[in-house]
Amino acid sequence: MTSQPQPRIARKKDFVTVFAVLLFALIFVFEAFFIVYLPMKLNTMQGMDEEIAKQIMVETQDTLRAKLRGVDDDASPDIKGEKGIAIDVLDDYAYYDRQNRDTLSLDQTRRINADIEKIERMYAAWKKGECFSADLSIDGSICLRKKMNTLFGTEYKLVPSERVKKPKVEKKDQKPIGI
Repeated sequence: MTSQPQPRIARKKDFVTVFAVLLFALIFVFEAFFIVYLPMKLNTMQGMDEEIAKQIMVETQDTLRAKLRGVDDDASPDIKGEKGIAIDVLDDYAYYDRQNRDTLSLDQTRRINADIEKIERMYAAWKKGECFSADLSIDGSICLRKKMNTLFGTEYKLVPSERVKKPKVEKKDQKPIGI
């Protein structure tokens, strides 16, 4: 018994075989591409956080500025004044952002966003009629005393009263002003 060599089964190079080999090679190339590409893309996405934060900041500023420009006619003068100051602050931020957009750091952008969020909360309170400025009274007695001393050449002492609006004045060693 002689053993005859078994004939090797040869695969014909038909369409299915070529397609399978090409598909295997394509999958291998895509895997290698994603192994290299995805880490690089993730590193650049961290840089995109800064750009996204800047874009959100600019959009929020613009919408808030538009809201604040619509001042209610029936709002109190205090609220109108506060809104005016907030508009000026937002205008200054917008100018600064547009001039220095490329050099703004993520920390600066976050601080500006925090200020914008505060103004948004204030805007919500203004819509309810709440005001943030306190009623301040100005004590003009110091200026008045200095002015009277300068004008009359004598030293006046102001007596404290319950209300600062109308101070009582005591004359002390009044000398006539000579020519």
